Amino acid sequence: MGANEGPAASGLWFVVQYPNADGEESCFDAEVPTVARIEGVRFFFFSNEGHEPPHVHVEAGEKYAKFWLEPVALARSVGFPAYEIGRLRTVVSGNAQLFKDKWNEHSKI
Repeated sequence: MGANEGPAASGLWFVVQYPNADGEESCFDAEVPTVARIEGVRFFFFSNEGHEPPHVHVEAGEKYAKFWLEPVALARSVGFPAYEIGRLRTVVSGNAQLFKDKWNEHSKI
């Protein structure tokens, strides 16, 4: 899939660069890898989550959610109102393949 196809066409695709714990550009932080930051919302994984299926954690301030990736579904939420959960689900759905790819990369570490 090219950069101008799929989720990119809808504006949901993005390139993420962020510093690791040492301040260097990295695709993963060893402790809690951040996958993306979109509109002030952080999408991330926890390291060593056992044998749970692929999922992504979401946080914005004191609000938190967890979405399963196959199929995309809300696992839990604290503090996000329903309209924000709907918007987050759309973002997760539009980027599910990226999140699954990053999940698989991280699982190999």
